[in-house]
Amino acid sequence: YQSVYKLVSKYISDEKLRRVFSMHPLLVGGNPFSTTSIYTLILFLEKKWGIHYSMGGTGNVVGALEQLMKEENIKIIKDAEVTEIILKSDQVKGVKINNSELINCDYIICNSDPPNVYQNLIKSNYKYNFLFKQKMKRMDYSMGLFVYYFGSKKKYSDVAHHTIYFGEAYEKHLDKIFEKKILSDDISYYLHRPSATDPNMAPEGQDAFYVLVPVPNNLSKVNWIEEGDKFKDLVLDKMDKTVLPGIKENVVSDFYLTPD
Repeated sequence: YQSVYKLVSKYISDEKLRRVFSMHPLLVGGNPFSTTSIYTLILFLEKKWGIHYSMGGTGNVVGALEQLMKEENIKIIKDAEVTEIILKSDQVKGVKINNSELINCDYIICNSDPPNVYQNLIKSNYKYNFLFKQKMKRMDYSMGLFVYYFGSKKKYSDVAHHTIYFGEAYEKHLDKIFEKKILSDDISYYLHRPSATDPNMAPEGQDAFYVLVPVPNNLSKVNWIEEGDKFKDLVLDKMDKTVLPGIKENVVSDFYLTPD
C-alpha cells in the first residue's frame, strides 16, 4: 500500500541513498513515488542473484531461442505482422497476417499492450469492447524512453558495464515526466557499456554504448522530429561533462530511438 520511495524512506534518511534504493521501478516504466513497494523486490533479486549478461548481446538470446524452437518443430513465420484477431461469437478463431493471410487457431498468446489489442486488433463487435474502453480512460501509461546507441573510438576503461547518473532534481524531475509530461534539461540517465564485459561488442581499442533517458510518453505531444537531434546533443553534452569526458569528439557511429 506504500510507494517504493515511501518504503525506502522509512529505513533511509539520506536523500541521495533514497534515490539509489528507490529508482528500480524506472527499469519497468514506473514512477518510484507512485509505484507499489512490491517493486523493491527488484533490488533484492539483483542483490541476491546478480545481473546476467549474454555474451554477444540480446541478439544471441533471440538466436538461441529460435534454434530451440526449430528443434521443437515450432514453425516461425517472419515478416508477418498480426493485423487482426478474428473472433466468432466472442471466441478466438484465428489471426490475420499483413491484412491478407488468415491463420486459423483456437488459442492466442498475445503480448501486445491491451489498449492496442482492443482498439486496433479486435475489429469485430466484441461485447467487452465497451467495458474495456471505459477502463482505458483510467489507465496510467509508463514513461517514454530516449535511447541513444553510439560507438566511441576512445576506450573508457574506467567506466563500468552499468552506470546510473542522477540529475539535480529527483521528485520534481519525475513529476515532469509522469504528470506534467514535459521535457527537462535536468536529465537522469542509465549508461550501458557492454564492451566492459564483452570485448567483441566493439573493435579493438574502442567502446560500445547505449544511454537510456526517461522522457514523457507520447501523450505529451512532444514533436520528436523537431526535438530528437536537440535532445541527443543535450545527452551528449551531459555525458561529456560527467561520465564520458571527450565523448563528443569521439563518437564514430550512432543512432537514437524516441517514444515514436
